[in-house]
Amino acid sequence: MVPATVLNFRAWAGTAHGYNPGMLHLAVLAIAGLAAQPSAPGPDPPRLTVVISIDQFRSDYLRRFSDLFLPAETPDGIGGFRWLIETGADFVNSKFTHVPTYTGPGHAVIGTGSPPGLNGIVGNGWFDRAAGESVYCVSDPDAKDVLTGEASYSPKNLRVTTFGDELKIATGGKSKHVSIGMKDRASILLAGRMADVVIWRGGDGWTTSTFYAPDGKLPEWVVAINGRKLPASYADETWTRSLPDEAYERTSVSDRAAPPLGFGKTFPHKVGSNFHLTPRGNEFLFETAKEAVRAEWLGRDEIPDILTLNLSTNDYVGHSFGPDSPEVLEITVATDRQLADFFRFLDDEVSGGIESVFIVVTSDHGVLPIPEELTKRELPGGRVGPSTLRKDLDAALEEAFGSTDLIAHLGGYMIYIDIEVLERPGVYADAEDVQWFIRDELLKRPQIHSVFTRYDIMEGFLSPGLVEGMLAKSFHKENSGDVFYFLRPGYLLSGSPLGTSHGSPWPYDTAVPLLMRGRWVRPGRHLDACGPVDIAATVCAVLGVGLPSGNVGRAVGLK
Repeated sequence: MVPATVLNFRAWAGTAHGYNPGMLHLAVLAIAGLAAQPSAPGPDPPRLTVVISIDQFRSDYLRRFSDLFLPAETPDGIGGFRWLIETGADFVNSKFTHVPTYTGPGHAVIGTGSPPGLNGIVGNGWFDRAAGESVYCVSDPDAKDVLTGEASYSPKNLRVTTFGDELKIATGGKSKHVSIGMKDRASILLAGRMADVVIWRGGDGWTTSTFYAPDGKLPEWVVAINGRKLPASYADETWTRSLPDEAYERTSVSDRAAPPLGFGKTFPHKVGSNFHLTPRGNEFLFETAKEAVRAEWLGRDEIPDILTLNLSTNDYVGHSFGPDSPEVLEITVATDRQLADFFRFLDDEVSGGIESVFIVVTSDHGVLPIPEELTKRELPGGRVGPSTLRKDLDAALEEAFGSTDLIAHLGGYMIYIDIEVLERPGVYADAEDVQWFIRDELLKRPQIHSVFTRYDIMEGFLSPGLVEGMLAKSFHKENSGDVFYFLRPGYLLSGSPLGTSHGSPWPYDTAVPLLMRGRWVRPGRHLDACGPVDIAATVCAVLGVGLPSGNVGRAVGLK
């Protein structure tokens, strides 16, 4: 007979939506060898650890808009950003140290504490040389969408463990980990392989893949949320300005905004099918997170749990309207209110209240102002179109080497050379020759700051420098390209004349908030250099569990 200590409520409740990979193995180990059964990790761990990544959220937003945020304490309860800053740890020199600064790499760094060179997520996508095609960072043809049956997503391409995986191992699978994000890559890369529930937006609701739900079914509570069809209920609404007129004096309306058709370039915005571009998007996510806490019994007993969240709406708004827009101001202030509401919910629902919760708030990257807004102010900036760049390089390569097919792929600040073309008759070059030629061609352009080759990196020829150091951490010998180029500050790699983006090694893309709150951290302003790469180590130290397998970060701000 299996002792009652094994048959606890949490293990039984976890079967409501089927086992996830690794859980069956853990159950067998628990039954076969109770003497080796792990106990609750660490002394006095939090009941619930909540890691929130606000997509495309620059650290300067916390200072620029602070007067519009809720006070730390209000008659209705605790606040949002100011409560975190005034009662928690505020790391003002937090920055990413990898490049490119995209959603996939950013969330992989947060979840694993390792840079792209170790975790393998070198971009939102990259070129697979063996397959001869582009690969999405979380694509997995063996995983099927539970709603459509089509090819779906998993952490298959992630080469290391996450802090959630490590907690699962340390507790023998008893802890719970739920990960929620509008973007599949955000939810998955924060979660890792062993999380109980990992969901992302699918149609007008949430979905997952058979990697996380081998039985092909969503948890019942997720099915219930989908059945409410909340996104459709927002369609007739209008997103309007909500702040005093003087608040908008710090913003500018761009004539290069890039909203979806029918949404409009200025307030008011008709919601329609674009709820994800309004505060309703984050509201939908928080409502789902609340239900996850209730249904999965997160933070209810002595075994610590994890909830990881990605707020993608902030990114969608920033891409369309730019960081200096009224829309970004509005969504930032709305996020403050939504955080406050969620923290109050946790105070009511988690055993021991909010003092039993360890909270981390950060972002996956920043964003460049719309380049035309910079040039209006006579500041350096502009756009570089990747298709034009590719066309010019192809022409130069044909003249030099007799082939227009030497570039297999150009994307995400990386260029991949087609090695097979070098073996064709009439092509007289080796890989290093082509790398150096492309480097020299790119450096002729005034918008280019620096160019590096695979040969430089593999042979250890990178000189000390900001960009060189970031690239060295981000180079993965299998997934990375052959030539790496970076634009000067203020310039955007973009094929569109509208909106803006990110990806560079410059502060507007790398400087992101790092806020922590809980009795395990030293409150106050912290000036030491750190960043999201240190989150995994800090979470593991607070939980008292092992570090993720590729971790290079350090625990920061602890008492």
